[in-house]
Amino acid sequence: MKLITQLTVVMLSISATDALACTKDTDCKGDRICVESACAAPATSASPQLSEPKTSTESTQTSGGTRSFHMNILGLLQFGLTPTVEFGGQTTFLLRARPMNTGLLSYIVAGADGADLVFGMGLSAQARKYLGPNNQLGPYFGGGLELMYTETDDGDKVYETTFVVPQFEGGVRWDHGTYFSAVGVFLGAAIPMSTVNYDIDDADTYITGGFHWDIGWYF
Repeated sequence: MKLITQLTVVMLSISATDALACTKDTDCKGDRICVESACAAPATSASPQLSEPKTSTESTQTSGGTRSFHMNILGLLQFGLTPTVEFGGQTTFLLRARPMNTGLLSYIVAGADGADLVFGMGLSAQARKYLGPNNQLGPYFGGGLELMYTETDDGDKVYETTFVVPQFEGGVRWDHGTYFSAVGVFLGAAIPMSTVNYDIDDADTYITGGFHWDIGWYF
């Protein structure tokens, strides 16, 4: 019994020495390290940090592409606002409407022919290519076709004209976090295809062009 007690004391002494007496990590057994002159198990690694939440732009710019809505604010001074839905990444497809009654220049052009603009609407489909590394951001160029319909009144009759408008554009887009903006130019030609209440030979082809300043959001 005395022998067992002595052995126990010796083993406890060795364990205490190993746990308390160290000056460096190699003084400790196994993978324990020296902490304040005592051997201790290494601290468990901190739990992985949660990833920061994505910005509104990053959350919509997935590998499958981006969706956005925008319109040309300068259309108020030209041929009308252009509410547009855009789909895709660096190559996109756009569907656009042009309520011509929202644009000052629409009334000026109609007035030059001695008539008042009653109603005008354009619908277009267009493709666009972005040259930057991010979806729907950076320099771009594109083109498409617009089908445009107008009604004008000279006091005696209402004249109806349907145009087809091939159009090209280019510009650059910036992201501002909660929204984006773009500036650029567009150029096209409104070619008459059919008329009502007057001869199509009397219908004029109009050059359409100007600047655009788009404001929009991703969704």
